[in-house]
Amino acid sequence: MSSENKSTIFKEEPIMSAEITSNLTPEEMKNLMPAITKSVKPDTGDGELAQSKLTRRFMLIGTGDGGCNIAEAIHQEIPDTYFIAYNTSDKQKDNLHANMWIIPYGEDGSGKARSYSQDVFRKGSYRELLKTIGEVQASVKFACDYVIVISTADGGTGGGVSPMMAKFLSDNLEVPVLMMGVYPDINEDTTAQYNAMQWQSDVEKNGLHYLVLDNSCGLPRWQYQELVNKQAVAIMNILAGNPFGKTSLSQIDTRDMYTLLTHFPGRITVHAGTAKPGVGTSIGSYLTSMFAKWNQPAPSNASGYGLFIKAPESVIKTADTSIAEIRETVGDVPIQYTHLEQNEDDIMIALICVGCSEPAARIASMREKYDDVQRKLQKRTSSTSELTAGINDPLGGTAPTGKGLKAGDMDTSALGL
Repeated sequence: MSSENKSTIFKEEPIMSAEITSNLTPEEMKNLMPAITKSVKPDTGDGELAQSKLTRRFMLIGTGDGGCNIAEAIHQEIPDTYFIAYNTSDKQKDNLHANMWIIPYGEDGSGKARSYSQDVFRKGSYRELLKTIGEVQASVKFACDYVIVISTADGGTGGGVSPMMAKFLSDNLEVPVLMMGVYPDINEDTTAQYNAMQWQSDVEKNGLHYLVLDNSCGLPRWQYQELVNKQAVAIMNILAGNPFGKTSLSQIDTRDMYTLLTHFPGRITVHAGTAKPGVGTSIGSYLTSMFAKWNQPAPSNASGYGLFIKAPESVIKTADTSIAEIRETVGDVPIQYTHLEQNEDDIMIALICVGCSEPAARIASMREKYDDVQRKLQKRTSSTSELTAGINDPLGGTAPTGKGLKAGDMDTSALGL
């Protein structure tokens, strides 16, 4: 959608209420969120209905600067997506092509303060977001199949509010809500590591379904951000079903994909390749080699997976869909779906693992980085304290603060030093 057609929502007056989500009455919720209805085409007998079941429509909610950038990349590349940009600053407005903006009145960013963005959301933004989604459903009839809340994990706005936002929407919408987060580079500061660990904790605590990409790949910042954006697009394209078409062999339709993405809470991973497997290379080995090529932690302890193979007849006929090598990595799963599609021109082999455990090794590396810096900081602080013990201020007295405090007012914050 062009910037000329873009709508903008502002909170026109300061948010004063501290009302929390749980205080909403059923009637208030009904007024905020019109019922979602979907029209289903009748089966014409020519396979049209089967084709429609292979594709899914997403409503993307980018949160914070990083999340909005990723959502923008997905929105530009994947048709039938609707992009709502949520941020605590309007500085990105002229650079993105969101269908709708939500910017709380009077805000100018939250920096890396997670609690700040959470407070802003609690004070009223949640109402505006739910109202906006209802208006979109009612006015443009965008009957989405999934809502995707997208953010980086290390920032203040997106990293702080996205787990709360996703849980709120999941509790109040009739469509599944997924999350997509991005871990910071391991060389980012300790606040970034801390925020990412807290984001992960919130996601696990809330029992949400989520995907994780990882900026820690040894490249310069602009390169890894561009790479992560491209992989986010590729992942969402596969989840939308766009690379795959009709098949008489076997197919994953909307119902099967719904089962994969909603019945096994936890982490979702998506890996794919577009090259023909080498001679003697099994599908399982082919996919295992993809784990290291994608900027996301590898699957672990999965509860289910979907295997998609679109390839020439020679690959289809020899494909071992039991993918034993994957089972050795992620364990035996209680549910598996397979899509086999013969195509002489294009190849796409993809694996969606669901219900995976959190990437413990990657989180441990964040904690190690955090602890290492904190130890150095503590050592530096202790040394300074020892060197300054027993000395007095040569000037003595106090200096004016320059704050222009009124008579009787006192700023006592410095007394804690």
